[in-house]
Amino acid sequence: MHTAPPFPKGDLSFLDAIPAIGTKFDPPAALGPSGAPTTATGDYARTLYFSFSE
Repeated sequence: MHTAPPFPKGDLSFLDAIPAIGTKFDPPAALGPSGAPTTATGDYARTLYFSFSE
């Protein structure tokens, strides 16, 4: 019940913060500071490099 958070729509996503999902028996808020909701502020930009060579 607690381990299926909503993820961004699309085929491929790059996340700046991965939210806590809790455990089978406890929601994230019950697990201390590491279970606090993540907050995004400002704009995020990045450059991604992919190498498909061997």
